[in-house]
Amino acid sequence: MRNIPEWLTAPPEKPLAVKKKKRPPKAVAQPAAIPVGAGQARPVAPKAPDRDLLEFFKEWRWRAAQRAAVPAYIVLTDAALEDLCRKQPSNLRELLGVTGIGERKAELYGGDIFAALEAYRNGARAAGPKGHAEVSQVSPAEETIRLVAEGKSFEEIARIRGRQFQTVINMVADLVEKGRLEYRMEWVGETNHRQIEEVVRRLGPQWLKPLREALPAEITYEQIRLVVAFVRREDAK
Repeated sequence: MRNIPEWLTAPPEKPLAVKKKKRPPKAVAQPAAIPVGAGQARPVAPKAPDRDLLEFFKEWRWRAAQRAAVPAYIVLTDAALEDLCRKQPSNLRELLGVTGIGERKAELYGGDIFAALEAYRNGARAAGPKGHAEVSQVSPAEETIRLVAEGKSFEEIARIRGRQFQTVINMVADLVEKGRLEYRMEWVGETNHRQIEEVVRRLGPQWLKPLREALPAEITYEQIRLVVAFVRREDAK
């Protein structure tokens, strides 16, 4: 037997593990970068208020401040005026949505604001610096006549002018007696007017206390005072 090299007859060893090459991971496509703000609505700048309306309301604010003897910004700030003129509210809910107007200011000025907006739509415009001077020269009687003509109630007139309700009634009654203001039966109600006038003509218009004692309890001194003014004016004609 031939000599065979020992390394040929040795039992085979465990096969060598062949390392497989790892394939590089597939590149995953990354989403394109989205610019900041893309797809979002850009903020819209608020529209500018009507300049004529703004000037009109600045005069309104000036008059309101003069009547209340307070600085104009206490009535409404410039920002509130601009937002008011921009939104032009038509009801209380919309008015409360105006910058700087809460429930208190809406209560104080809401009726006047709506009346001013209506007046502007009907053609009223700012009078300019001359208008400020004219307002300062208006007497309490003239101011009361104007407010009555605008349809303001006596309670509203008292609030606007910063006076007591009784003071306003006496002013109106005096104007009626002098013929400067026309008496309106709706101030006291037709039924009350008839009752009061009958007693005034029977007892005379000189004193209110006897008239009050002769009338039903629900009739007030203020109603009696107004009807007395009417009777005195009628008798003076």
